[in-house]
Amino acid sequence: MVIVSEGLHRQEVFFIKRWRYLCAAALIAGSMAAGAGAVSIPSTALTQLQQQRQADTSADYLSADSGQSRIAAYALVPKKNLYRISADSLYGIADLKTGKMIVPAEYTTIDVLSDGRFLLTRYENQASSFYYADANGTVTPIQTPVKGTYFSMAGDDCFFIGVYAKRPLTAAVQQPAEQYDIPTLVLLNENMKVIRDDIDGACGAASTPHFTNGLMPIQTGSTLWIGSRKGAIGNGTYGLIDKTGQFVGRNGFDELSWTDSRYIGKRGTALYQLDGKSGEIRLPANASQESSWAKAELEAAREHDISLSFYYPRLNITRVDFCRLAVKLYQKVQPNASAAPAAAFSDCENESVCLAAALGIVTGYDDGTFRPYQSITRQEAAAMLDRLYTTLGGKASAANDKPYADDAQLGDWARSSVYAMREIGIMQGKENNRFRPKDGYTQEQAVVTVERAFQAVK
Repeated sequence: MVIVSEGLHRQEVFFIKRWRYLCAAALIAGSMAAGAGAVSIPSTALTQLQQQRQADTSADYLSADSGQSRIAAYALVPKKNLYRISADSLYGIADLKTGKMIVPAEYTTIDVLSDGRFLLTRYENQASSFYYADANGTVTPIQTPVKGTYFSMAGDDCFFIGVYAKRPLTAAVQQPAEQYDIPTLVLLNENMKVIRDDIDGACGAASTPHFTNGLMPIQTGSTLWIGSRKGAIGNGTYGLIDKTGQFVGRNGFDELSWTDSRYIGKRGTALYQLDGKSGEIRLPANASQESSWAKAELEAAREHDISLSFYYPRLNITRVDFCRLAVKLYQKVQPNASAAPAAAFSDCENESVCLAAALGIVTGYDDGTFRPYQSITRQEAAAMLDRLYTTLGGKASAANDKPYADDAQLGDWARSSVYAMREIGIMQGKENNRFRPKDGYTQEQAVVTVERAFQAVK
């Protein structure tokens, strides 16, 4: 099954990714009530929302009283004061700078595309229709190459159309199956060209696949769906595809998940980390277990609320997750810290990354990227920890009167940090007086050293 184990952090998601079962009975009942036309949004309610927006420019959610019901507003493009307005199970778009509706409240869903446009869905008379809207409120119908019941975003400016057909559904493998409407997902690119038309959909509340780090886990080849009408998945196998729809590396996984900011596949009882470039590394049997030497400090970090929950603590930490740890510690020590600034990198909008960069804890690359899912080395960790410690008010000294045996392998940019972290007791060397600067830095090591930094500055 496809699992998003740690949840996708809201700030990390460039698109609003939600499963749109627009033919589900509950949703039809809600949307059809007003299917005959737009819901009128009183000017008094818009004025209330506008005043709330002026009072709190960072608000993601606002609400107002229309006299008959509550009107909710959700931020779509805050910089342009554009909010999604919800009324009677239908949606429109308001410009809260002018206090005017620019798209009437007559759509079933509204989502944001990366180019600043909006994706609108309308369901009525047993059929779905789809539209683009721009920031001025101009609405344009979308001509799709296939007919389907729902249309949703798949990330990276790609889309899904769900084409329903009767397929076998059973509560258990050995029980008789009933025929039930379950979709095949047709994946389209930004030009509405079909990329793949054989992706197995799911039934009910099971999660939809989406692109993360340029790749998408999909299931194909299902002949039976197991579960209930509220949630069932097929018996096919999984693999990763790129934006061209081609498999990247081997497929045939029994399960495939985005876990600890990387893809983990399972065949039988064996687990594999996929590198996204056709390579895979089999995980050791103890990958999900905390090392005995780290248990006490890991527990202390959890008690101090400066930890993250990792499924595989022995795997190397990614740049984005190190930033999350660093910011948790920073906010623990500086509880009145300011909010993160605007995104500083072309490939990452994560708030922790933006704040860590603004504080000087991390830096990006010359091409303007941050490469959030790239793992970090021990010397990179030392440099980041040194900058974090200094940001928290610590005074570091780089005494290296007893250099590591592999000192010559240290980067000049990292040497002082390596010895400063040793001096303070935050990060030590390894066996035989070696630092191993290019070795990986595991997730549990990251949590332990952040806990030590906390002890050093509290």
